[in-house]
Amino acid sequence: MILNVKNNLVTLKGGSKVTDENGNELLKVKGVLSSITNKKIIADNSGKKVFLVRNKYWHLFNRSAYIYDKEGAKLLKITQKYFQFRKFKVVDYTSDSIWSIEGPLHPRDITVKKDDVKLGVIHDNFDFIKDTFSVDAEENYEYLMVAICIAIDNIYDATRKSK
Repeated sequence: MILNVKNNLVTLKGGSKVTDENGNELLKVKGVLSSITNKKIIADNSGKKVFLVRNKYWHLFNRSAYIYDKEGAKLLKITQKYFQFRKFKVVDYTSDSIWSIEGPLHPRDITVKKDDVKLGVIHDNFDFIKDTFSVDAEENYEYLMVAICIAIDNIYDATRKSK
């Protein structure tokens, strides 16, 4: 299933909308205004929290983002690898699974694999005004792939703001 993640053009908190291929809104991403860690709540249409994404507060050389489930349990930590723009290291707090998140520099695709099984591809669409992404996810991994996309976008945004 292909999902489209579009950051809102004008927002104080950094929200996004997630739609399916037909334009039906599936998820809302709501930022928190006073969050130092760029906290984003991913909620379904009824307003129930599905995931929480937030950046790591302290960092030395590379940026990290955490993904929490709806109960607040830590699921994943995604860290950009040292001096490698589109490669990430993943720590899985729920299992011993081996994750791979990487992509080439110019084709703007990032492939996500878990135990060498492809879960999906995040495509960074080229847009001058706002960040837009297409997430092509396997069944049952759609919302997790959106959370990973938001985490990677948070890491990129934090890196851009620090320069």
